Amino acid sequence: MNYSIITADVVNYTKISQKPEVNLINNFIEWTKEASIVSEVKYEIFRGDSFQCIIPNLNHTLKICLLNRAYFLRLSKNQNGLDLRQAIGIGEISSLEKTLSRSDGEAFRYSGRSFDEMNKKGNRLVFRSSYPEIDAEMNTSFTLLEAIIQGWTSTQAEVFFYKLQGKKEKEIAGLLNISQPAVNKHLKAVSWSANESLLNRFEEIITKIM
Repeated sequence: MNYSIITADVVNYTKISQKPEVNLINNFIEWTKEASIVSEVKYEIFRGDSFQCIIPNLNHTLKICLLNRAYFLRLSKNQNGLDLRQAIGIGEISSLEKTLSRSDGEAFRYSGRSFDEMNKKGNRLVFRSSYPEIDAEMNTSFTLLEAIIQGWTSTQAEVFFYKLQGKKEKEIAGLLNISQPAVNKHLKAVSWSANESLLNRFEEIITKIM
């Protein structure tokens, strides 16, 4: 059975003041425990500003990555350009221990090695599996996705964050105290339809390696 492993760290984590820095990752982990959409995912913090997570259902991998990233991007206005780098590794797991740091297998190695190479490539989301043709398509798509995400404001990221959780435009408007037309405008600005198409394509491709 194949699993998804995501290795991630928070960009510009050291630039924020000490008090928010202490709570930031812990608040994120608390959110993952409360959000039903990521309830199947196990998260584990390491090195203070980094985490790994394991996703049993491969179809959910990209959605989880986008939720993770939008969580931090929506805070970026007040937190000095916060962002998230993530490396997806998909493969078998030979040893799944109580902690992810002690576990091993293809998925962990693919994710870890890709994460170590990210600085050389510039993208903040990369993909690796034992299928080079799938890797090539996904990483090309993620390069285009990166060009879209880099233009988001913190408000646009927050609208995207809630929409990705399945909330309706009217509900998002109430949460953010803005009008429904404003929500719709933000969704167009974040290229929601293009993101939705990419999510569908990801699920289509990932069924080949489940």
